[in-house]
Amino acid sequence: MTAWQAVLATVRGRERDEWVSALRSTAGTWARAYAGEPLTKPERALSLAGTDLEQLTETRCAWCRRPLEQPVRGRRRYCSDRCRKANYLLTDH
Repeated sequence: MTAWQAVLATVRGRERDEWVSALRSTAGTWARAYAGEPLTKPERALSLAGTDLEQLTETRCAWCRRPLEQPVRGRRRYCSDRCRKANYLLTDH
């Protein structure tokens, strides 16, 4: 079962029609990305608009994205042990 089929199996009626429309409208973009082709101008503009435009000096937890206060020495990547463990469990090592 493909990812599309899995999503569509969970919805019915108009909602399913909306999902089909949304997935079909992005199919070309996904195919170009998979082939390693560069973004088109509209795709580049959309990717910029969709970014989190947080200040560059602000750091965030690598898992939950909450703001982090950095210690005087060293550098923290996670706000808690819970986030650190969650990231470890769900990533390839």
